[in-house]
Amino acid sequence: MKIDRTELQKLLQIYGTEQARREESKRDKAKAPEEGVTLSLSPEALSLNRLREELRQLPEVREERVRDLKEKIERGEYRPDPRKIAEGMLQEHRLDRRV
Repeated sequence: MKIDRTELQKLLQIYGTEQARREESKRDKAKAPEEGVTLSLSPEALSLNRLREELRQLPEVREERVRDLKEKIERGEYRPDPRKIAEGMLQEHRLDRRV
C-alpha cells in the first residue's frame, strides 16, 4: 500500500484531532467532581480564606498616609530615618529568602 503526502497529512490531522479530544476528555474528567465526594476544610483553612478575602478588600494605597507625606514634603518637614529604611529593606530581603 502506497501513501502519498496528502493522505499522510490527512491521517496526521485526524490523529492529532482525535488525540486532542482524548486529552480534553481527560481534563474534563479530572475537573468534574465525583458523586458522593465531599470536601471539608479545617478551621485554620477557613480562617485563612476569610483573612485572604478581607485583605483583597483593603485598598492597595493608604491614601491618608500618602496625603500626609505629600504635605510634609511640601512643607520641608519630611525627614526619613535612613536606619529604619535599611532595617525595613533587610527585613523584606529576609522574608523573600524564606519564601
